Amino acid sequence: MPDAQTPPPRPVDLSLLGPALRRLRQTRHLKQYEAARLAGVTKAMLSAYETGRRLPAVKTLARLLRALRSDLRALHEAMEWAEQERARQGRGGEPPPSPLTPGVGSP
Repeated sequence: MPDAQTPPPRPVDLSLLGPALRRLRQTRHLKQYEAARLAGVTKAMLSAYETGRRLPAVKTLARLLRALRSDLRALHEAMEWAEQERARQGRGGEPPPSPLTPGVGSP
């Protein structure tokens, strides 16, 4: 139970997930097709995740993180980086350019 002085956690901005996944992949020096193959998804689907057109299912996200030799902490740090990049580029609190579609039909 959090104490009275701990602020409540802020909601997760899922529009940061795609840029965070791309950042993790690039820091591992993997091409999209390599990371997609390791995670068991198509290159097109990985591209859709990285650009924010789709959200991966939880199982798929777990496979992506394994393929990228990452964990939730690394993903969280990459999402914080993406948030800072967005603010630096002047996209503060704007919504993503296209609507996110939850991973319907994703592996």
